[in-house]
Amino acid sequence: MNFLSFLQEKFGFTRNELKVILVLGTTLAVGLGVRWYGKTFPPPQREDAPEFDYTRQDSLFLARSRTLDSTREDLSLDDSRRDRRKTDPLLPGLLDINRASKEDLLRLPGIGEKYAERILRYREEHGPFGAVEQLTAVRGIGPKTLERIRPFITVAERPEVPAQVP
Repeated sequence: MNFLSFLQEKFGFTRNELKVILVLGTTLAVGLGVRWYGKTFPPPQREDAPEFDYTRQDSLFLARSRTLDSTREDLSLDDSRRDRRKTDPLLPGLLDINRASKEDLLRLPGIGEKYAERILRYREEHGPFGAVEQLTAVRGIGPKTLERIRPFITVAERPEVPAQVP
């Protein structure tokens, strides 16, 4: 106990701090002893034990994981909720909002079923869009959404209605 009282007087440790230091020091000493023993006296190796090659098991695991991932995606998404942008990418400037179907509108970033239905309903009630900016008149589509989908959409010229000949 002389060493502990020396530490207590010299460094001002409390009794509990000395106990913690003693436990940590003992743990360190035991760990070093176990490490030395393991290096000095290695466990005997059986000469008839085959060395196991894990490459086959790893390749089987990866193949099964890929199969499960693709199956899980197919089962978790029905056709109405499937992300169409992954299966059928939309090219910039190719979607005419006056002729687009609901499925086409669903491919736009940030446009879900509700927004697609609102766009179609607005087009039926008010006629074809005159400009891309007119999409902000659809409830829920603001400037941020418009800027997100603007690169993918266009408004074709309104076709002239030919005069009917009697």
